[in-house]
Amino acid sequence: MRFYTSVCSFQISKIQDIVNPSVGFAPDLSIWGWDERRTVWVSIVTEGSTHYIAAIVVTEPLLSAQCSITGETIRPNAPIVGVNRLWTHPAARRKGIASETLDVIRKWYFTGVLVPRTRVAFSDPTDIGRQFAERYLRNEGQSNCSVLTYRVSK
Repeated sequence: MRFYTSVCSFQISKIQDIVNPSVGFAPDLSIWGWDERRTVWVSIVTEGSTHYIAAIVVTEPLLSAQCSITGETIRPNAPIVGVNRLWTHPAARRKGIASETLDVIRKWYFTGVLVPRTRVAFSDPTDIGRQFAERYLRNEGQSNCSVLTYRVSK
């Protein structure tokens, strides 16, 4: 099992070289963070005989997040999933892959709890990331589309 972990860590470090600059992070910023509470989710798509990584999402459990419209701090009366980084392959964009991946994460992140879309927070989203988050909430029937955000801890 140790070999598997080290191989995965090596592959993830290669992935961060692609993902970090794409989402506005420094290329050498660690995926794991100082407390190593983050989880990396990878969505692999098969098209014909071709397989490729369609999405990578780095998540972390949160104790609080801020409402982007009011600035109000939301505390956990229910679990909050923090999306530290979300990247989709250019060929997979606008196909629902990121939404599907987040839906899987919401189902499996906390044992026995389906986290509502309204309890998913995004770390310092780019303009495109904010647009995605608003669409993601709108698809849940949220009319005000107030995105939860949080500051990344190194």
